[in-house]
Amino acid sequence: MKWKDALLLSSMPLEFETGRFLVDQGFAVNSDFRYTWKDFEIINDSAIDIYAKANISSSELINKYLQIELLIDCKHRSPDTVGLFLPDINLPGHSFTSGNTIRMIDQFSPYVIDPDTKTGFESDLLLCYKGMEIDLETGDINDLIYKKGLSKLQNALPRLFSENIMTFLAGPPEENIPFLFCPILLTTAPLYVMKKNISLEEIRSASEVKEVGIEVPFLVMRSDISPGFKSICIKESSCLKEIVRTDNAMSIEMRKARYYNSLFNLPFTIIDAFNSAEYFYLNTFFTQFIVCNNKEFPLFINSLKQTAKSAFNTIQRLA
Repeated sequence: MKWKDALLLSSMPLEFETGRFLVDQGFAVNSDFRYTWKDFEIINDSAIDIYAKANISSSELINKYLQIELLIDCKHRSPDTVGLFLPDINLPGHSFTSGNTIRMIDQFSPYVIDPDTKTGFESDLLLCYKGMEIDLETGDINDLIYKKGLSKLQNALPRLFSENIMTFLAGPPEENIPFLFCPILLTTAPLYVMKKNISLEEIRSASEVKEVGIEVPFLVMRSDISPGFKSICIKESSCLKEIVRTDNAMSIEMRKARYYNSLFNLPFTIIDAFNSAEYFYLNTFFTQFIVCNNKEFPLFINSLKQTAKSAFNTIQRLA
């Protein structure tokens, strides 16, 4: 029936099913996380399907919680569609950075977390730099679906980031606990990563997609920074310019300065870089995304929560 196909392809049932699962996992769920972006001087309003938030407790701190926030864009695809991705082929040192997909943000808190806990989880994920959809029935290729989906998620992140910084730096320093956020493109399409050593001749002789790619439950995909995205960062971070003048923010800055012994990770350095849209910092916080098959989403969420709990149990308070 056409109405069922149209309903499914709207992605609303996928969004509903995903929201119910997240609530069962202890998340509070809202729809339509809104953001604005500029296209040729025209201000556009858009939204991400799901915003989910949960708190993780720590064995080290009583009545303190690590906040997890998820932005999820849902894509219900035709049953004949698969996603095929190109794996990162760069040598170590030239690849994009493991540990920047699940953002564990402790730079604005009087506490620090061992960064190796999140890096360990991400080191097991395949890193990809390009993706497309293939309709196995018609042979049609769609190389825009992932570009557009990741662009939507990316454009929403500066609002999420700046609002968290504002909330945490404006409050009492001792209540300022590190936060975690992760953007996810959720799809019903099976995900395949192309074999690194495959040749053109092997592709020509292949009869099934599994002969050219390895099926994975989820992966990391990178989306670079555009000039338009820099404008979004400058706009969303403008609210932070005055926060650096407050006593609470200065208290965090001084503690971090004693701990890091450099300017690189200091709160005010990051805020200044955010205000001026410096590429290095935008690349660190806003360019890596999870692409996940919906059937494997419970596995991903369980792994994410375990990673967050392990990280939170390494928390240390700075003097």
